[in-house]
Amino acid sequence: MASKTLQTWISGVLIFGIILAVGLVSFGYTIYLVRHAHEAYAFSISYNFASLKQFFDGSQAFYFSSRNLIELGFLTLVASQIVRIGMLLFHYLYKKDWRFSLICSFVLLILVSGLFFQN
Repeated sequence: MASKTLQTWISGVLIFGIILAVGLVSFGYTIYLVRHAHEAYAFSISYNFASLKQFFDGSQAFYFSSRNLIELGFLTLVASQIVRIGMLLFHYLYKKDWRFSLICSFVLLILVSGLFFQN
């Protein structure tokens, strides 16, 4: 079992990640509402979120738009989970718990590959 200090660090990372993600998504959605308040609401969802590779390839990176802020908020939410799993992986490697290290490595591989390979 993880020590109390590790649990405190993990909970701090998760709380910070969630608060940052909610702030980014809320700010992006507010900008979207301000810019598109006069338009009629479309009842279809045709929104494809960019993968991390597409987001930072230069064409969309750091372009101040509501969509990019919302996507950055969702990527922040996923990144906080990746940091959590990474912290647990280093803890289990330090404790030489190979079974949980292997499980954490597998979960980390799935999370990271999901960001880069979309389909």
